[in-house]
Amino acid sequence: MKAMQKLNAFIRLGRYDKPIGAMLVFWPCSFATALASSTFPDPINIACAFGASFMLRAAGCTANDLWDRKIDKQVTRTKLRPIASGEVSVSQGLCFFFINLPPLPVCWYLMGPVAKSSLLYTLPLMTLYPLAKRFTHWPQAVLGLAMNYGFVVNYLYITESLDPFVIPVYLGCWGWTLVYDSIYAYQDIKDDVKIGVKSTAVLWKEEYEKYCKIFTAVAGLGWISGGYLAGLGFGFYPVMAAAMTHMTYQWKTLDINDPKDCWKKFSNSQITGALVFLAFVAGRVTQKKGEDLTV
Repeated sequence: MKAMQKLNAFIRLGRYDKPIGAMLVFWPCSFATALASSTFPDPINIACAFGASFMLRAAGCTANDLWDRKIDKQVTRTKLRPIASGEVSVSQGLCFFFINLPPLPVCWYLMGPVAKSSLLYTLPLMTLYPLAKRFTHWPQAVLGLAMNYGFVVNYLYITESLDPFVIPVYLGCWGWTLVYDSIYAYQDIKDDVKIGVKSTAVLWKEEYEKYCKIFTAVAGLGWISGGYLAGLGFGFYPVMAAAMTHMTYQWKTLDINDPKDCWKKFSNSQITGALVFLAFVAGRVTQKKGEDLTV
C-alpha cells in the first residue's frame, strides 16, 4: 500500500494525472512537424513529440514545485501538492526531475549542430518561470517562452533550418500562452494577493479582457503571418479562423471569480491548439507546388 501511495505521489508531482499541461506543451511541437512536412506530418515524429512533452512537462512541474514548496503551502489549491505536503522530499523530487529528462540527451544525440545549439536553452527556460513570479507580474511571459520552445527545437530537429516563419509562429504561441495561463492564474488570485505572489491576473484584475484582446491579436498575427510566409494553401485560413474564434470565446465567456470556470476554460485551451495544428496541416495539404518556403 505504501508503495502505491508513493507512486501516486510521484504521478501527481509530474501532473501525469492532469494531462492538459502536457498537451499544451505538445501542440506547439506538433505545429513544427506539420510545417516541416510537405503534406501530412510524420506520425513517428508526432508520437515522439507526444511522449517527450509528457516527460519534460513533468520535469518542469517538479522544478516548479521545488522552487515553490513554501509558497504552495499557503495556497488553498496547491497546499496538498506532494512536495509542499511532505509526501515527497526535496531530494526525491530532484531525483524525479532527472528521471524525466531522458528526452533531452536522446534528442541531443540525434540532432544536427543547429538544433543542438537551440536545445541548450531548454533547461534554463524550464527553471526560470518559478523564479519570475517572485520579481515580475509577467511570469506568464516567461512561461510562454518555455512552454512553446519545443516548436523551435522540433522544427530545427527536423529541418536544421531557421526558416522565416519560425519566429512569427513562435510569437503566436507565446501570445496564446499569455491568454490561457492568465486564465489559469485567476484561480489563485486571492491567495496570491495575500502572500505577495505576482502574476498577470494580479496585475490585470478586472481589466483582463483588454489584455486578452491584445495577446489574442498577437497570437493571430503571429500564426497567420507565419502561415503566409510558409506559403500555406487556402485550407489554412478557415481552420485558423476557427482556432481564433475558439480562443476568443474562452476569455469572452470567462468568469474570473469562479475558479472552476477558470480551470474549465484553461483546460479547453487545448482545443485551440488542436485547431491550429489542423490549420497548418490543411495549409500544407492544399499548398500549391513550388510555394513551400522551407529549406
